[in-house]
Amino acid sequence: MNRLNLIYYFLLFLVLSSCSKVNEQFLNNLNPTPTRYLYVASGACYGGGVAVSTGSNTIVKYRLDTGQFISTIADYSSVAGASIAGMSDSSGGNLLVAIETGATNRWVDQVRKDGSSRNSVNTNPTAFTTVLHGITTLADGSYLISKTASIEKFGPTAARITIAGNAFITAPAGNCATATTNMVNQIELPNGKIVFAHAGATPNNKIGIISSSGYSVAGDCLITSAVVGPVTTSLPTALVYTTSGKLLVAYGSTTTTSNAIYAYDINTTTNAVTNATSAYSNTTYVQGPSAMVEDSITGDIYVANALNSMNTIERFKFEPSSKLMTRVGNVPFINSNIYTRCVTGMVVTTE
Repeated sequence: MNRLNLIYYFLLFLVLSSCSKVNEQFLNNLNPTPTRYLYVASGACYGGGVAVSTGSNTIVKYRLDTGQFISTIADYSSVAGASIAGMSDSSGGNLLVAIETGATNRWVDQVRKDGSSRNSVNTNPTAFTTVLHGITTLADGSYLISKTASIEKFGPTAARITIAGNAFITAPAGNCATATTNMVNQIELPNGKIVFAHAGATPNNKIGIISSSGYSVAGDCLITSAVVGPVTTSLPTALVYTTSGKLLVAYGSTTTTSNAIYAYDINTTTNAVTNATSAYSNTTYVQGPSAMVEDSITGDIYVANALNSMNTIERFKFEPSSKLMTRVGNVPFINSNIYTRCVTGMVVTTE
């Protein structure tokens, strides 16, 4: 091969390489990594009994990569007597929001994530007779709402689903007893079973697992042994089932040292919840955790603090093998502001 041929092939290589890079950039522009967001609801929260600030009764949107404030999605501050009690992701670019009033006219709104509208989708006077707490959207589009003594279930069209005329989960027995005074939150496991958090006086500061069909008989309490708070003064407030298959439970308390996040091994087949591990217990950064959410892409955990002297949102790395959480950065992910007062729910989404 002579010198001219070598020069020719070298130039051809440069041209092809350049085209390849252009094509790669073109494809990246066609299919960029979507921006993801953290929605934060402020209202009437529960942080394990800690003193809390008055919520702003707003839903706002932050960028998940930077923590930058984007916009206010909904503002209930002018709705007399209404407080946001819980928020959950929903389909079709919507959020479901439970509204507490301290009276019988409680309701559920559907709020557009772009902030364009909100409308009432559930005003059931029979079901909403006691204080509302967390709301959870299920895989089939139905949803659960925890309230003082029980957990209600509604179908996608807001039809109430009862068990023998009672709420979907009412006074479960067995290893779930006694859970009749302060149901505060619940999540759905991948197989449809329900984990609940009950913040009652010890030994009823516990979590339980209920059949996907609800609670009818003692056998519908599936957890193999009672799981109570790590100490008598720790009250469960929020739950996350991680993409790595661990169960995280946030505990709040008026006793400072009793505030922590615990990680558990959970067998979704046998319903055993074991190997309790203190995943994070530095009360400088976690006190009165009222809401917790996982970023399913990175596995990061976001925790909102309801204690009135904090009102921050922290970001943590979670290591499944050790079940330990590590705070990310030297400052809160979102510093205390009017929108982080008494956070009742957080949602991570690309919309």
